[in-house]
Amino acid sequence: MGKKKSKDNNTNKADSQGATGFDAAKQGKIPAKWYPQAPKNDPAVRLGLVNASVGYGLFAARDFAKGEFIFHEAPLMTALFKENSSADEATVNSQHRAYADILTDTHKTQVLNVAFPLLAARNGFPPPAFAQARQTLDADLGMNLVHGRYAGTDLTEEQYQSYTNALADACMNFFKFYAFEDKTNPDGVLLPIIKMANGAPAPTTHACVYLLGSLVNHCCTPRTPKRTTTVEGDAHDILRGATRRPPIGPNIEWRIGDSGLAKFVKPRHIAVQARRDIKAGEQLTWDYGKREKGFLCECDVCHAKLTDSLCGVL
Repeated sequence: MGKKKSKDNNTNKADSQGATGFDAAKQGKIPAKWYPQAPKNDPAVRLGLVNASVGYGLFAARDFAKGEFIFHEAPLMTALFKENSSADEATVNSQHRAYADILTDTHKTQVLNVAFPLLAARNGFPPPAFAQARQTLDADLGMNLVHGRYAGTDLTEEQYQSYTNALADACMNFFKFYAFEDKTNPDGVLLPIIKMANGAPAPTTHACVYLLGSLVNHCCTPRTPKRTTTVEGDAHDILRGATRRPPIGPNIEWRIGDSGLAKFVKPRHIAVQARRDIKAGEQLTWDYGKREKGFLCECDVCHAKLTDSLCGVL
């Protein structure tokens, strides 16, 4: 009987700590096994052309499970940023310096011009010929990856030219459309908002541009499906056509720096995580979260809305 009692006590102890999960209030320190793992150093993403108006996009190089981290990348450029004041002198000067620093390195300049041909056009750099750009497209775009591997591209010369030849409307505010705001200092501490003499907040935050992260395209978040009723009166929470349509909406999310349990993310580095299961070949998208996007949205959600409205008319 004594042995049996001892066995029962051990089982209860195991249940309270392992089988039923981690109790932070009792144990105090989170075990290492509960921290999310860094992305595998397997092929993660490849570059493709969505179309000539949207430009490049990132596509999954393999299947990813919901919650899995896809890649972890260091920034290419960092500068001061202020969302609603691109004409702020300190902000503009900081962004110009960040760009000028890139131009002092021939290799980085080549990579930047291939990755962001709109920025190159704005600053008077013609897009490199496809033969020159091929090395960058095949390998160099992944040079800042810390975890995860860049799988290259299957972009053809015809696709490359269709995109780079359509640069009449060069992007006039590069940091606004391509950068990610980082409200912490290099040590991960949240920065205070400093008031200037005129009462306006100073541009104390920074924004980072990433070779791969900044090439992820926007996708609107679908509205929560409304409750609908069938002829028989049974209520179901469904999206119209959900049984015959693949999932739509953003499929990834991002974080900058060490946040939550993702302790592997370095300051000002970006980590990209799957919001749902993702199939190889699927375009990676997230919601930019901006009311005024500054571009005509061609995402799957907007396309579905247009299709539904046309079907309703027809």
